[in-house]
Parts: sequence; structure tokens; C-alpha cells
Amino acid sequence: MKRRPLVLVALVGPHALPPRSPRPSPPIELAPTPILALGLVLLMGWALAACRSPGGETVAADPAARASSGHGSGHAPGAPRGVELLPGVGDVHLPITTDDELAQAYFDQGLALLYGFNHDEAARSFRRAAELDPDAAMPWWGLALAIGPNYNDTGVDAARAEATHEAVETALARAPRASEREQAYVQAISKRYASPDPASDWLAFHHDYSAAMRELVQRYPDDLDAATLFAESLMMLRPWQLWTAAGEPAPGTLELVAVLEDVLRRDPRHLGANHFYIHTVEASKNLERAIPSAERLTTLAPGAGHLVHMPGHIFLQTGDYDVAAETNVAAAEADRRFVERTGATGMYPLMYWTHNIHFIAYARMQQGRYDEALEAARGMVRNVERGVSEMQMLEGFVTYPLSVMLAFRKHEAILAEPAPDPDWKLAVAFHHYARGVAHAARGELDRAVAERDRFAAAVGALPKDARFLINNAATDFLAVAAAVLETELATARGENEKVPGLWRVAAERQALLQYDEPPPWYEPIAGREAAALLRADRSREAEALFRRALDVKPRDGRLLFGLWQSLLAQGRRADAALVERPFRAAWNSSTEPLRLDDL
Repeated sequence: MKRRPLVLVALVGPHALPPRSPRPSPPIELAPTPILALGLVLLMGWALAACRSPGGETVAADPAARASSGHGSGHAPGAPRGVELLPGVGDVHLPITTDDELAQAYFDQGLALLYGFNHDEAARSFRRAAELDPDAAMPWWGLALAIGPNYNDTGVDAARAEATHEAVETALARAPRASEREQAYVQAISKRYASPDPASDWLAFHHDYSAAMRELVQRYPDDLDAATLFAESLMMLRPWQLWTAAGEPAPGTLELVAVLEDVLRRDPRHLGANHFYIHTVEASKNLERAIPSAERLTTLAPGAGHLVHMPGHIFLQTGDYDVAAETNVAAAEADRRFVERTGATGMYPLMYWTHNIHFIAYARMQQGRYDEALEAARGMVRNVERGVSEMQMLEGFVTYPLSVMLAFRKHEAILAEPAPDPDWKLAVAFHHYARGVAHAARGELDRAVAERDRFAAAVGALPKDARFLINNAATDFLAVAAAVLETELATARGENEKVPGLWRVAAERQALLQYDEPPPWYEPIAGREAAALLRADRSREAEALFRRALDVKPRDGRLLFGLWQSLLAQGRRADAALVERPFRAAWNSSTEPLRLDDL
């Protein structure tokens, strides 16, 4: 993967997916940077969503409401809270057959929210449009799309299957009053939700729907929303598996890219196309092509937190960590305002809002800003802790304070961290892993081994379907932890010849994790292997490995520091000076000095 350029911009899902499976250098002292006041203001609001227990609400009799509440959404479409036109969620207009201007406005808002992955609020807007014009077909089309499976929430249970099918049947009953184009939309969505039976072949339904959307685009080539929704149908055939681990396209991905690029050529500001394009290319070899979309989404919908957040999926990977962090501060504030205004609970505040905070924590880690990273990580826990019992995958967020401490080698802080709720099996396992690493680093081998044994027992107690967030099985994530802990134990025992090879095993396990942003593991393990090689006086090998790691993770301050030290160890002072400059630029706001032992 090629080195990414610096980019400056103006700043303004609960169901499992298919599983995939030398000597210490003196510290470099750099001036500390205080925590941003804005970040502290935002952190005051992290717990708003968590204050409303998902289990404390009644489940509505309406099938659409049951589908929504059954998928972690809290207030369901039709639930007794007001629906209003929200500011800043995006400029979207798809004309439908209605004489009611307000019904059209709510329909357009529903589509904008759908493009912004705020599916529950989109469903409420579509339902409001249907109430305002009971004869209109398209609000029911939109409702079906909003409450059905999506890119981050692909599962289908009985409530969802029944609700989507009923919404489609209602749309079909009203379709004769609509235009031919609208009828084509309704006929297409009827292919996606062709049965109320959750045991049906839903992948076949997705293929049928995609074929119908392809035909719709061919009939109406100037309908850019149709083209964008066709692209979404292609994404749903392989959610989060559009590219191989080597960055090669999966079947259908190149067509998906072409469809979205055609939409963006004709309308560079299309809300859905910019969003979907980032998701489409973010795991590819040349994700830089999404930089224009990332730049646009910083301002296109300032009230739609997830869209404000999306540039981070690109800027984390180009090494523009400050831009990624500040963009997600803005996204978190947008979502705080949304939750405060609407009282929304469930999937959006638990997953999407917390996802923004996750980006802040990860980006600040890459900048060496420990206090800010840790405070954001603790905000993640506050935001989700009341929802973990209903959405197990949220446990991945609960592990993050320890991940931050591990990345900064804060071993005393790790040992002082309270144990998590014993019912949170993934978090318990990670807690024992972190304690094992800390004890090993302190030379307390007996305690480290005891924690390793507790870790192994906790892994054995995991539910088979446990997830680390959405994209990875918990067992795959913890397999990386097991390999790292064994390597730390070998290091503590002084088994220096074995250590680089053990780090290689851990790095190989990390490479097996499904792509996600932020990356599921808190640091590139290849950097640990390279540092071990450097400490073993194998500086040329270390240099090569640091360079390869930087190709994947450009401008990583720790990797640049390691590369700099490996060049100094070879006596290549001129080359080292060329690396020292970008290292200092990457680490210039850090509050933490770096030593080789920290890598």
C-alpha cells in the first residue's frame, strides 16, 4: 500500500455478521498539550443515551415497532414520542406522489436519515409521512427499507421479517395510485422482503432485490437515488467483505465502485453516494480516492452525526489523526444534540454515537495524547454499559480503557483498574489478559501466569456467538490477545531468541481479523516484532519491518520512532535525520515521551 499524502480539510450494527473468520534509548521529551476544552464538554454528554435503559420500554403491538425494538432501537416507529423535521440532516429530495407538502418533507427526511444510517429515526419519519398521506405508497417503501437488514445490522428475526413484509404489502396495496417509477421502487423492495418467515433464504432475496434495482436504474438512468440504492443493494450482498485481506475486490465490488463513481460525477454532493463510497473503498488498496467524499461529508449534513464522522474512516488510514479526531468530536456533538432533542435510545446512540467516541480515543492514542484517549475510552464505557446485557457486541467498547493503557504501557494503571461485570465474558477475558501483560512487564511471572490461566478460563466461558463489536468473532480477537500474552511471558523469562518469532505469530493472528475502523487491535503488532529485532541487534531486519508497517499505517508516531532508532543503530545518521522530522511532526502534541522499550 502506498504512502498516503497529508490532507487538510475544513472542519465544521446488534446482529452478528458472517464471521471471518540494542539498548533502551533515552526518552524523547516533547511538550505536553492540554486536553481540548471541547472534548471535555462533549464527555459531559456521553452518558445521555445510557441513562435510558433499553429494557425499560414497552414493546409496541405494531409489527414495525416490534422489529425496531427487537433490534436494539429503543423508541420504535409509531412509539409515542413526537417526530419533527430535524436541522442539518442533509439536502435530499425524491419526489413522490402526494399532495401533502409536509408528507413529502418527512419522506425526504427519512431518506436523508437512511443515507446517514440513522435507521430508527428514518423509520419514524417515513411513518409520519404515511400518517400525513395515508394513500401514499412510498412512505411504506421507505419504512420497509429502514426497518430491514442494513450494512451494520444484517440479522433477521421473526419481528423484523414480519414487519418488513407487512410494510411492503401495504406499499403494494397503494402502488397503483403512484407513478410508474414509484411502482418500480415498490416492486423492487418486495423482492427483498418476499416472506414473513425469518428462516427464508434472505441472501437470495437480497440478490433478487439487487437485480430489480439494476433494472430500475436502466429504466430511469437519471434517477441518482435509484443508482445509489442499487449500490446499497450490492453492498448488502457482501457486507464488510467487499475486498480481500490483500485489498483485492470481491465479486461485484468493481461494479459497485463504478455505480457510485458515476453518481458522484453527476452529483458530487449526493449524500448517500458519498457515504457509501467511503464504505465501498475504505478497505481497498487505493482508499485515497475517497478523500473528496470525506472532505465533502465534513459539511454536507452537520446535524447527521454518522455522516460527519465518516471522514474518519479515511483520515485514520491516511495518518491524518488530528483531522480524524476533530471530525469525530464534531460528530459526537451532533449526536449528543440529536439524542438530547429526540430522546432516541437503542442502536443509534449505543453503537453509532459510541463509534464516534471510539474514533476520538484511537486517534488520540496515535498522537500520544494519553489523557484524552483514556477519557474518551471511559466515555465509551459510560455510553454503553446499560446496554451490554442486551447487545453483547457492545463489550468491545468496554475493553477500550485497558486498550489505551496497554498502548501506553501504563502497567500500574492496568493493575488498579476494577474488574468488569462478571457477566461480560469478553471484557472479563480481556481484563485478565491486560493484567497478565502488566505483571509480565513488571517481572512478576507467577502472577502473570496466574492471569494467563484466568484468561484461558474466561475465553472458554465465552458464548460461541460472542462478537467483538460487529465485524469480528470474540474468539478471533482474543486469539490475538493469547499470542501477545505468551510473547510477553517469554520476554519476561528472558527467552530473547524466541521473542521475535512469537511476535510474528501474534502479528499473523492480528492479520486474520476482519477489517474494521478503528482497527480492532490497539496497535500494529508488526511494530512489536520490529522492536524485538532491534533490541536483538538485528537493526536491518527491524528497519525493513518498520517500513512495511508504515506502508499500512502511515505517520504512526511509534513506528516512525522505531524506524528512526533502527537507522541510528546502523550508523545511518543522514537517513535517520530524514525520519526524525516526520516522527517529531507525528508526536508533536504528545504528552508521553517515547523509548524503544515502549514499542
